[in-house]
Amino acid sequence: MKYQYYLFNPRILTDETAKLTNQVYETWKQVYDGIFESLHTDDFYRNEVITCLKDMETDEVLAFHMYSVFDDRASSHLEHRYMEPFTPELVKKFQAEGAHTYMSLEYLGVNTSYQLSKPGFKVADIISALSMKAFEASPWDGLLAVARMDYKIHEKAQRFGMRPMGEIMRGKYPCQLLFLKKHETKELSDPFLAKMVTELWNAKINYTDLISDQPVKKRHLKIA
Repeated sequence: MKYQYYLFNPRILTDETAKLTNQVYETWKQVYDGIFESLHTDDFYRNEVITCLKDMETDEVLAFHMYSVFDDRASSHLEHRYMEPFTPELVKKFQAEGAHTYMSLEYLGVNTSYQLSKPGFKVADIISALSMKAFEASPWDGLLAVARMDYKIHEKAQRFGMRPMGEIMRGKYPCQLLFLKKHETKELSDPFLAKMVTELWNAKINYTDLISDQPVKKRHLKIA
């Protein structure tokens, strides 16, 4: 089976990224419809970078992850709805560690039909690990996440080095606030998955210049 990892901006489109945007958008609605009381297209469109992992044999999106960017010099950034749980006291802690610009990890999702049919393939772990590589290749100082605790997403995030900074309720779901400083990410402990992540990253198709790592020649990774 062939897999391909993509990074793109949903607001600056080519024919290729328009197709990716539509595919991820439909999968996003499928995964998150019913989880939130209301699902707003604005929350999809506002992301600076969207990433996805595709099965090239079926042309399906297997998983996706989305990133927004915030800068503490702009009040409008700090007062954004996503940033509200990160209080001024927390922002001061981040600043004390030299972090002033932030990449958010949002809307981690796995295609539900694939998740049920391939329980042994840890797609969520793989795309999360790829997001860590994207963060390290980005110009931003810190990584932020609001992770659900009922699904143990916060525990997965901590295995990548993210630090718990408090707990909140988001709607009816208990969530943990998480922070990671640049150059403090941890690799996956499973050597097979770690190798797969490295190969997918090296074979990525990067349509955005916000991630500074150089795009590589387009090719697909064959995974037996």
